[in-house]
Amino acid sequence: GQEQCGYIAQNFQQEAQTAFLNSIVGESLDDEKHLCLDYARIVPVLHGALLSALARLDALESRLQ
Repeated sequence: GQEQCGYIAQNFQQEAQTAFLNSIVGESLDDEKHLCLDYARIVPVLHGALLSALARLDALESRLQ
């Protein structure tokens, strides 16, 4: 009954690049088959995406000057 904050595995399954998909999305171990995320493996993917976005932002800012 408590609210939780997290990522939705189905969203990652739709958006993640194929190279990363198998390492971050899997099935839970309970009786029902639910998608789950390995948060420890998501961090490097998100860090890489952040660095890429920051580099693009820097390039756009330099074009404005």
